[in-house]
Amino acid sequence: MTQRLRKNDRSKKSRFGPRKIAAFERRLIRTIFESFVADGLVNPDGKTDEELLRELAKVSRNLVSQDTIPEIPILKPTILQEARVYARGEQPEIAVLLYATWFEHWINGLMSQRGHHVPLTQAESDCLLFSNLEAKYLSFPAIFGFPRIAQKHLRAILDVAAARNQFVHYKYRSHDINKDSPLKIRCTQAIKRAESVVRYLFRYERKHVYKRAKARIRRLVGTKKIAA
Repeated sequence: MTQRLRKNDRSKKSRFGPRKIAAFERRLIRTIFESFVADGLVNPDGKTDEELLRELAKVSRNLVSQDTIPEIPILKPTILQEARVYARGEQPEIAVLLYATWFEHWINGLMSQRGHHVPLTQAESDCLLFSNLEAKYLSFPAIFGFPRIAQKHLRAILDVAAARNQFVHYKYRSHDINKDSPLKIRCTQAIKRAESVVRYLFRYERKHVYKRAKARIRRLVGTKKIAA
């Protein structure tokens, strides 16, 4: 019994050894550095790797000296993972609820990241954040100088949101019990298009929000020594 307890104790310690701690630190640094680019605090365009890394480190030191930390999105990946789980599990109503939530988080993230770069009062920012989903997807990219969201993907996002609303507000119709409900059919069709939109938004984000710097930052954090 004592030997088993000691063995379990050693296995717990090994989970948090120096190598794993170092890997965690690099992932954390990478995520923070990516947020600097997304927030517009660092523009990677036209900079060498050394210049980019130096500027990222400088912004980090400035924020630390101000006792400020960047806002790092932690829920979006979990929401998307769960949406995919329910989609695969043939529960399209729950999947559509989660996809719609992810789309809302994605567009609100633009305001969170870039809102301080435009002359908006807090009341104006709040008004935009609490506007409907179509208004946000139409206006936020234009406000922050990004390209418009492609119309076909915007329509798909709004279809997902409409299906979500029908499910959440319990707007069911009578139907043949031997067939799938109209709501289930609608949700199934909506989530088929949702994954295409997710891929599009990831590409859009990499190109316009992160300015294709995510891969560079990942490489730099993994290979370069970062000045304290």
